Amino acid sequence: MARGGINKTLVLQARQELLRKGINPSVDATRVQLGNTGSKTTILRYLKEIDKDEGTTIDDKALLNNTLKKMIAQLASQLQNDAKAIIEKNDEAYQNKIKQLTDEEKVLKKQLTQADNHYQSLDNKRQKQKILLTQQSEKNQTLQIEISEFHEKVTQLTQRLHDKDEHIASLEEKHTHSRDALEHYRHSVKEQRQQDLRLHEQQLQQLQVEQRHLNQTLIVKQDVITQLNTDNSRLVTEMKNVQKDNDRMIKEQTHTEKQLQFTQTEMITLNNEKAVLMTQSTAMNGTIQSLSEQIQSKESQWTILNDKMNQQISQNIQLEQDIMTAKVALKARNDIVEEIQNSFKKRSQIK
Repeated sequence: MARGGINKTLVLQARQELLRKGINPSVDATRVQLGNTGSKTTILRYLKEIDKDEGTTIDDKALLNNTLKKMIAQLASQLQNDAKAIIEKNDEAYQNKIKQLTDEEKVLKKQLTQADNHYQSLDNKRQKQKILLTQQSEKNQTLQIEISEFHEKVTQLTQRLHDKDEHIASLEEKHTHSRDALEHYRHSVKEQRQQDLRLHEQQLQQLQVEQRHLNQTLIVKQDVITQLNTDNSRLVTEMKNVQKDNDRMIKEQTHTEKQLQFTQTEMITLNNEKAVLMTQSTAMNGTIQSLSEQIQSKESQWTILNDKMNQQISQNIQLEQDIMTAKVALKARNDIVEEIQNSFKKRSQIK
């Protein structure tokens, strides 16, 4: 295929200039004279036409003798043989080039197919990773809901513990009041007993004094003895009444002690319930801590998967750019092959 600006006239001028310099006007020399422009096939075709025109002109005008025409014929034959050899050599080179480009085209197509398959595989992996990320996000939401429920349960347990603590404090206060009341009752009973004993001792002492006095005045005060006996009977009755009151106080004390024991038992039960609730709260806190660690682990995995997906996307973009570059290179090579094939066809038509 001739390039723009190369025509038969320019080739003729270049040929004449080479002949003037004493240089054989071959295809390569003519192309150099033209400034390394133009297709060798076109230059060869123009040289052949010029040789044919000059041969016709020489024959018509009969300006050359037979020897010169023979030399010209030999030279023309030699030029034709050289041209054929060059054409055959170029044809062989073009065929090798076409084969090389065809092989490269097959390799590029194979690489392109592999790149497409790799891209499809990467896209499938990206879709799977996207699905995994979606599932992981749903699991994280579920874990967040469970953690909220556990927090609510812990809050309820904490409230129950607070209520139990208040109830225990109330019972302890009641127990303190009961114990103070019991202590006050015991102290009162003890003081009453001491007063009764002191009164009884005083009375006994008084009776003993009176008895001595009565013994001394027994004869003269028989009526006083009778009165004293009456008073003694009355005192015995009072002592029995005091003993009954004492027994009643002891029973009340026993009842109060039983109530106190019941209160202590209830306090022990509440303390046990408090220990159980504390154990449950500790277990809940452990579960919440475990869930928090799982969430942190899942978030780390999600971050790693997200980074991998971003890297995969970058690789996919780079792969798409490589594929586009390969396609452009393949198209350029196809254009070169097509140009060479067209040149080869034109040379075949010239031959």
